[in-house]
Amino acid sequence: MRIHPAAILILTAAIMGFIFSSVSTYDSVMHLDRQVHGLHCSYFLGMGEPDATNSSGCYATLMSSYSSVFRSKVWGGIPVGLPGMAIFGYLAFASLWIMIRNCQRDIPSAAFLAAATMVPLLTSIFMGYISITKLDTICKLCMGIYVSSALVFLGALGVLIFAIKQHRIAKKQNSEVHTDTTPQTSFAFLLIAFGFGLVFVGAPVAAYAIIAPDFSKYVGSCGTLPEPDDTGGVLIPLGPQNRPTEMPSEMPSEMPSEMIEVIDPLCAACAVFENRFSAMDESRQVKRKVMLFPLDKQCNWMLDDSVHPGACSVSEAVMCAGDQAESVLNFAFANQQRIIDAATTDPDAAARIMSTQFPSLAKCIGSAAARAKVNLALRWVVKNQLNILTPQVYIDGVRLCDEDTDLGLEFALPRLIFKQFTLGPINKDTSSAVTEAPRQEAAVQSRVRAAVTPPSPETAIPIVKETEEKGTEEKDTEIKGTEVRDTEIKGTPIKGTEEETPEHGRSDDTPPGSPGTNEPSDSIEEVTP
Repeated sequence: MRIHPAAILILTAAIMGFIFSSVSTYDSVMHLDRQVHGLHCSYFLGMGEPDATNSSGCYATLMSSYSSVFRSKVWGGIPVGLPGMAIFGYLAFASLWIMIRNCQRDIPSAAFLAAATMVPLLTSIFMGYISITKLDTICKLCMGIYVSSALVFLGALGVLIFAIKQHRIAKKQNSEVHTDTTPQTSFAFLLIAFGFGLVFVGAPVAAYAIIAPDFSKYVGSCGTLPEPDDTGGVLIPLGPQNRPTEMPSEMPSEMPSEMIEVIDPLCAACAVFENRFSAMDESRQVKRKVMLFPLDKQCNWMLDDSVHPGACSVSEAVMCAGDQAESVLNFAFANQQRIIDAATTDPDAAARIMSTQFPSLAKCIGSAAARAKVNLALRWVVKNQLNILTPQVYIDGVRLCDEDTDLGLEFALPRLIFKQFTLGPINKDTSSAVTEAPRQEAAVQSRVRAAVTPPSPETAIPIVKETEEKGTEEKDTEIKGTEVRDTEIKGTPIKGTEEETPEHGRSDDTPPGSPGTNEPSDSIEEVTP
């Protein structure tokens, strides 16, 4: 029995595709512990360390809505790599069956195998098109799957061509194509093989959907904003701010839920979040506002090193843009790497890029008013004890867990929005209504407020103190403040607060805007452009 090289190609490529699909599925499954993990992003498996920068094409692909299905039903969805594993495994099994049974000259078997290999081929063509046109990136790991899909199809096509040629030769010689040991495959057997293939693919997908953990219990459990009020006028509205007409009738009619996004305009994860959120129906069911949090030491006095150089100038441009803020923000998202690369070598490059693109903002970018506006945004971040982490999302003051801003977005965000609609805001007179939290959460938030704003002597809390000599007497004591430590699992705690920032070149005796500090004045009169 002589094995045709094309059959060996099918087996080899199917094994390759199975391995690449397995690694892709593994990267998705690893995130089910709701932690951050590096991704295997290489053309050659096993070479290089897992990438944890969140800037690779593999990350953009994994976080896109095309990397999994049923995301609104299962947290993170069912990764498309899982049925890919099953298909490549089935093709490897089929190629072995053809070689062992010596069915390389059997036209029905070869044609069935060729048809089966078109499934991963067409899927790879579609995913490759989406990657280039929609995601504007190339996933190295995905390329391994695409190449494997093309090779299995070419191998199956080679086997089919070989079977057809052998059939013609046999007819010309007036002899039978098959011997008694290789009977021609019947149509009924091919139907059974097709059904077996459906089970081969459907069984692991169904099993994954059944055993996937339910993360509904985490929705709305990651804290609230202690001081959501925008006294400095630095929350930037995006999109419609009135009640959408397509909202369900059972939802409150006064106003939609308010969504606050804490973002850095040069943060890659923020851009991915915006692209995914804008494609969701929920983007038209909330009143969106953005709080800029540039991770750039040029203006952010909480940082020793810049995470995204140039973010301060871009944030100033967004602050200056007024009604055009969304257009400026979209430009920054689309040109993030270009701006970062330029600002890394020249700190003024980002301002020039934004001024060139938006000439009407040239005078405002870099002005004292724009810098003060950005500083007020940073003070809002400090007042609310936020981590140095972007993006952060809040619905009516209730935080969407960090893990749910990427893979779990389609699962968790609709549930949080509906939950807040059901509970309703406590104070409808404020622009940022905070929903009622459990008693323990309320106690924690009260301690946070005490730490940020110590009460005056007139509002001091009486404390009861017992002594052995006398009974019980009440003495008024002042609360000196409560030390609050950030215990978030993810992100980096802020180094200090407004009252305690000597390490950033400022003390309580140094007024804002004085030499030796990067912090401009926060006077509201100077803020209005």
